[in-house]
Amino acid sequence: MIPLAYQLGHNHFEMEYKGRKLILFYRLDQKGNYRLKLSFISVDSPCRQAIVFHLDEFEGKIYAKGKELKKEKRKFPQLIFPEDEMPREFELEVVLKEGNLVICNGYEYPDCPELWGSLSNGCAMYMEEIAKGRMRS
Repeated sequence: MIPLAYQLGHNHFEMEYKGRKLILFYRLDQKGNYRLKLSFISVDSPCRQAIVFHLDEFEGKIYAKGKELKKEKRKFPQLIFPEDEMPREFELEVVLKEGNLVICNGYEYPDCPELWGSLSNGCAMYMEEIAKGRMRS
């Protein structure tokens, strides 16, 4: 069996697994205002899981409960929402002015707390369209 990390690799961003679409990340790339409803449906891992936003090409604002979330001032900024620090379901408002927002699954390295991985080592999430213009991942 080929490990998931190799199947998804750098040039493969989606695949079918057990009859469902599995993706490496979701890219929000159309300018506009969005309301994202994020949920941790299930976590089956010895590692802490998170929803990770990659913001290196993002120009805009992100709000949680009316408060603006600040973008890190570093080369590859991220917002990390760990499953044990967030409600099971939460909403964010996104104002995308330029660029894109990459949303993916992430995990904390078990031997190095506070170091998060994403977009590698087989890190992926399911994606399905639940209604026109509405996606679940």
